[in-house]
Amino acid sequence: MTDPANNSTTTNNVESDDSPVTVWLRQLEVGDSEAAQPLYQHFCSRLHEMARLRIPTNVRSAYDQDDVAVSAFHSVFLSVRKQKYEINDRGDFWRLLLTIAERKIAKRIRYELQDKRDVRRVVRNSIFLHAPREASD
Repeated sequence: MTDPANNSTTTNNVESDDSPVTVWLRQLEVGDSEAAQPLYQHFCSRLHEMARLRIPTNVRSAYDQDDVAVSAFHSVFLSVRKQKYEINDRGDFWRLLLTIAERKIAKRIRYELQDKRDVRRVVRNSIFLHAPREASD
C-alpha cells in the first residue's frame, strides 16, 4: 500500500522505522540498558503464554514460564547488545526470542527428566505425600 503523505511503500506486516519497538531495539543495540524494560513488558505476556503451553505440568514445579522469560530475555538482550544477530523489526526480535525460549525449554525438560533428578519421581517419593497423620501440636 502506498502512503500518499510521504510516497513510501508500507504493508500491514512491516513496522515503520519509528515504531516504539524498533526504537527500543536500536537503543539496546547501542548499549542503552533502559530499553530492555519496555521490550520485556511489551513481549513478556506472549512469551509466558507460549512457555506455559510447552512446559509439561510435571516440570513446572522446577521450571516455569517466569524462568523461561527471564532466561530468554537475558540471552536475547545480551545478543542484541553485542549485535550477534541482525534484528530489523519486531518480527525478527519475536522470532529470535521464541527460538531461544523454545531451545531453553527443551534443554530444561531433558535436564529435569533425567533419571537422577526426574521431577516425576521426586514428587511421587515426597515425604509429605506419605507422612503419617498425627494430631497437630
